[in-house]
Amino acid sequence: MAGMRDFKDHTLKERLGNAAQAKAKLLERVKAMPSASDPVMMEKRAAREEIAAARLVRAAAKEQAAKERQAKEEADRLEQAARAEEEARIVADLEVARLAEKKAERDARYAARKRKQ
Repeated sequence: MAGMRDFKDHTLKERLGNAAQAKAKLLERVKAMPSASDPVMMEKRAAREEIAAARLVRAAAKEQAAKERQAKEEADRLEQAARAEEEARIVADLEVARLAEKKAERDARYAARKRKQ
């Protein structure tokens, strides 16, 4: 199967020639590229740096907003817990008062029975 991959029987000279042509084409492409000191390339680099800086600013703003939202949620949670605790304390105080009132009524009935005897 490996022999079927390449139908032509290239000689060493042909293969070396093809490799040299490919290398020459690659070298031409590299030479045709503008240099780093080219004004167009400098503008492109400056634009990329601006975009990167703006991205960093947006990321920092997003992180700050997340921290603020988290702090607000924590404050809301604490406020809700304090409110629930206050409500539970009021309910407990009312229950204690109700039990004290029932005990006072029982004691009064007991005292009335004692007086009748």
